[in-house]
Amino acid sequence: MKNIEIKDDNLSASSFIFKVIEEADQAGASDIHIEREGNGGKIRFRIDGILQDIYDFPIEDHDYIVNSLLIVCNLDSGRIVVPEEGHFSHETMDNNNVTRSFDVRSSFFPTARGVNVVLRILNKSEMLLSVSDLGMSEENINKLKRMAMRSYGMFLTTGPVGSGKTTTLYSILNNVGTNNDRKIITLEDPVEFGFDNMQQCQIRPEVGFTFAVGMKSILRQDPDVVMIGEIRDAETAEYAIKASLAGRAVFSSIHANSTVGVIARLSDMGIDRGLIAYAINGVMAQRLVRKICPACKIDDSPRPEFIKITQANPEIKFKKGRGCPECRNTGYKGRIGIFEILEFDDDFRALIVEKAPSSALLEQALGAGLVTLKKDVMDKVAMGITTLEEAIKAAF
Repeated sequence: MKNIEIKDDNLSASSFIFKVIEEADQAGASDIHIEREGNGGKIRFRIDGILQDIYDFPIEDHDYIVNSLLIVCNLDSGRIVVPEEGHFSHETMDNNNVTRSFDVRSSFFPTARGVNVVLRILNKSEMLLSVSDLGMSEENINKLKRMAMRSYGMFLTTGPVGSGKTTTLYSILNNVGTNNDRKIITLEDPVEFGFDNMQQCQIRPEVGFTFAVGMKSILRQDPDVVMIGEIRDAETAEYAIKASLAGRAVFSSIHANSTVGVIARLSDMGIDRGLIAYAINGVMAQRLVRKICPACKIDDSPRPEFIKITQANPEIKFKKGRGCPECRNTGYKGRIGIFEILEFDDDFRALIVEKAPSSALLEQALGAGLVTLKKDVMDKVAMGITTLEEAIKAAF
C-alpha cells in the first residue's frame, strides 16, 4: 500500500480522484472504497471481487477528498448526515491513445468516524458482451439462445449480488434486439447503461414508480420484450407472469439459492404453481469465479480437504497462479461465470403443477441432463481456468 499526502504533493483533490479512477480502471477494479481508518484514511480497489489496499493518507486529506467528490457529483459539500448518492462521467486516454469513457456512481455513507465513499466504475464495453463471451459451455450457449429467441414466456436469472446477473440480461437483450424488429422496454433500479435499441425506465420508489407500478402499465406500450431488473415482491411477480402469458418475452432476476429454488421462491410469494409451470421457459443460476493468472500459472497440489469437499478426481492436473506483477501477486486475473441452466420441459412442468418437492424437481432436471453449478465449475478446474479454492467458494 502506498502512502500519499495530497497537499504536500501539490495535488488538488479532484485531480487525485481522477488519477485514482484511471488507476482503478487500468487495474480492472469494479469499485473504489475511500474509508476512514484510525487516524487517517485509505483507498481500496475491488478487483475480481476481492478488496485490495492501494493508498493510505492523513485524516485531513480524507475530508478534502470527500468534499471534492461531493462537488464533482453536484451534491451539497456541507456535512453529510444522511446517505447520499451521485454520479459523474470521466474520460481518459489509454496507452494506445484511444479515448475511454465511463460513468462513476458514488455512494456517501456517514459513519461514527467519518464519511465512507464507494465509487462504482461503470464501463459500458464490459456490459456489451455477447452471449458467447459469458464463459458458458457450447451446450449452455445453445440452451440460452434457444430460450432467448422465444417470442413469449419468462426467463429468470438468479444468484448473489455481484454474480453478473445484470451483464447476462444486457447480453441477452442485445442478442434479441440486433435486428431492431422487436420493441424492448426495461424497468431498472438503477439504469446502469443507456442502449440505443431499447426503451429504458428508471424505477423511482420515492415518487411511487415501483417495479409493480411499471409492470401494471407496461403492456400498453406494446412491447415485444420486457426486462425487469429484479422481481422483489409478489405484485411484480404476478404482473411479470401475466405479461409472459399474454405473449411477451420477459427477462428478469430473482434471489434464490438455485434454479429449482426459484420455483419455491415464487410459490412462497403466493404465485400459483400452475402459472409458474407454464409462464416460465427457463431459469439460470450463475456465480463468478476468479481466473488463474495466465502469466504465472503453475502446477498445483491442492490441500486434501479441498479434494474431499469437492470429490475432485485426484488425477486432474490442477493449476494455480504463483503471483506476479501482472496479477498484483494474487495469482488471479479476471473472472469467468459458472452457470446452471434449467430449461422447462413438459415432464418438469407436470411435476411443478403436482406440487412435487424440490428434491423431486431436481431429480427430474438431472435426469434430463441438467449441468449443475458444481459440475460446471469443476469442468473449469479440470481445464486449468480456476482453482479448487475458488470452486468451493462459489458452488460448494
